[in-house]
Amino acid sequence: MNSGIVHNKPTTERNAFTFTALLRTLLLTFAGLFLNSHSLYADIVLGSDSVLKPKTIEVNNEKQFDDLIEYASYLVEYQRYKRQFFLDSTYLFYLKSGLRWVNENGNKQQYYLLRFYESKYYLEYSRYGSYIAIANELINADEFIKNKKVLYILEELKIAYLRSKKYADLLQLYPKYYEINKLHDRIISKEEYLEHKDMSYIHYHLFNYEKAIEYGRKRLKEELNSGILIDISSSYNDLGIFFQAAGNWDSALKYYDKSIDVLENQLFPSEGGPTQWSNNFYLVVKSNRADYYIETGQYEEALPHYFRELVTIKKFKSVSHIAKCYYLIALVYYKQNKLSLSQTYVDSSIYSNTISDNPRIMVDVYNLQGLIHYANQRIEEGEKWSQKSRNLYDSILHSIVSMDYITASAQYEVEKKDAELQLAEQKVITQKNRTLYITVGLIGLGITAVILFFFYRKVSKDKKVISKQRQEAIIAVAEKEVLIKEIHHRVKNNLQIVSGLLDLHSNKLRDERISHAVQEAQRSIHSMALVHQLLYKKNTESIIDLREYISSLLASVEQSQPMPNVKSHLSIDPIQLSIDSAIPIGLITTELITNTFKHAFVEGEGDIYIDIKTDGNLIRFWYRDNGKGISNEISINKDTLGLRLVHLLAEELGSKLHYFNENGFNAKIDFTDSTGLNG
Repeated sequence: MNSGIVHNKPTTERNAFTFTALLRTLLLTFAGLFLNSHSLYADIVLGSDSVLKPKTIEVNNEKQFDDLIEYASYLVEYQRYKRQFFLDSTYLFYLKSGLRWVNENGNKQQYYLLRFYESKYYLEYSRYGSYIAIANELINADEFIKNKKVLYILEELKIAYLRSKKYADLLQLYPKYYEINKLHDRIISKEEYLEHKDMSYIHYHLFNYEKAIEYGRKRLKEELNSGILIDISSSYNDLGIFFQAAGNWDSALKYYDKSIDVLENQLFPSEGGPTQWSNNFYLVVKSNRADYYIETGQYEEALPHYFRELVTIKKFKSVSHIAKCYYLIALVYYKQNKLSLSQTYVDSSIYSNTISDNPRIMVDVYNLQGLIHYANQRIEEGEKWSQKSRNLYDSILHSIVSMDYITASAQYEVEKKDAELQLAEQKVITQKNRTLYITVGLIGLGITAVILFFFYRKVSKDKKVISKQRQEAIIAVAEKEVLIKEIHHRVKNNLQIVSGLLDLHSNKLRDERISHAVQEAQRSIHSMALVHQLLYKKNTESIIDLREYISSLLASVEQSQPMPNVKSHLSIDPIQLSIDSAIPIGLITTELITNTFKHAFVEGEGDIYIDIKTDGNLIRFWYRDNGKGISNEISINKDTLGLRLVHLLAEELGSKLHYFNENGFNAKIDFTDSTGLNG
């Protein structure tokens, strides 16, 4: 491979560099003398009794090279041990000078040693692209992999891949990681290579939320055994995030509350109060939990959490986190129809993300930008941003569906090469060398090896066939799941756009009856869009959690027709509905709730009850309110469009609508569902 070593550089170029280096040295010396002589900067840059700083940036001989290595080693190893970080541009200047000298006069071992110390600078400043390039050069260099320092590179390369979300590269690194560690007498199993925390993050970013939750629970068990409170709280918070992404708010809230409880009642009292870092984490968890307020339309409850989090994360300069915080504030203002404020925070989110480059956040940000333009009747601009959101989402999906991601994940999960087996083989060899019957043992092992060899060939052949079939199955299932989620996402977005366009036109209508009809159509569209939103969040193809669906519908209607003195009471069994049943029942519920809000309560106060129970294979839907009831003279077929629509939707479910007055209006529908998951 190319070592990067170049010989016979022209003398004029070296002289030019010497002059430039001398100028830099004078400037740095002046800056150092200007500072307090007892400062950390003076100790390291200008030199002290404990640090032998190279006397010049220019490296011209072996002695100066050795001084440079001692200097770099001190900063990286001794200073890191003391938890003091000082890898500045001066450090990098020295290394570049050393590389120039090595390219002309040194050897490969010296070259790779300097590259090792250079990589530390890029890792320090999260310049993962530069770090990964150097790290891969080092782990593929025969002259360097025998150096113990390669083990540090391997560990840090894992971190760089993880933080830069290069998950396929991270999974494919394992064979190289295993072989180099084995060379240094270390056997690393897959479980040691990637911790449960790492695997949960990988699957979360691959939209595989069930696997993320599975590994998250394994990690939680480990953290509970360790007893480290901040790690326990972090584990609870991550599980909350995974369940939220999967659309399971009941579990998400449970884990967020557990995370908060550990911080408030265990960690903070033991620390004598929150530290700056633990307080920041506390606000992050509270903010994550506040997402539920947006889900249920409690916008004023959500905003303070996001603003408090924004203030504290700015101190930590977590740019990706800042971009997300701006987006959530913008989303709340959009939901409140405060479009000018929403636009301000969307712009801030987009600007922040130019630094952090988090595409998953920007899919939502661009989509919100489009919705704001639609609401301001800038249709062309709205379509441009909506298309930008769709294109970015397509590119994310493409990277996940691509063979790199799926094959790497499948190979890592399915591959049968087991490090523990090789460790056991090494132990057998060690015991064999110590036995008194070494000759007999070798003969016996030789005969056994011959037998096992033929047996192994047959088993390996069968395993390869099975492994290939399993890989193909995993890839096919993953592709299918991702593409189905994409369909639901697009349908949901398109329905939102239609709803937005209807809203624009309704603002221009002067006929109040037509305007009300358009609003009712919007509510129906929203109930259908919600189905696809729930399916998109979950890993199921076409199964809806009825309790979650009805709760979201109710919150939406209450938001559009606020009546603070009307109370809602839900009693719904854990029921999973197919999409074919969920959409009609959602439209029926939306229509009945809307009708109650319009006509039932003369004084503007009352109660709504929705009871949905299973009875064997039958699902019993019962809606009632304690309002003034329905007139006995009303005919479904002639007088009320709403009841006629409910009647038709009930027939679509293979049932009949039964409505009557009993302490208010009552409506009952009994139906069966095709999923067969209930009863």
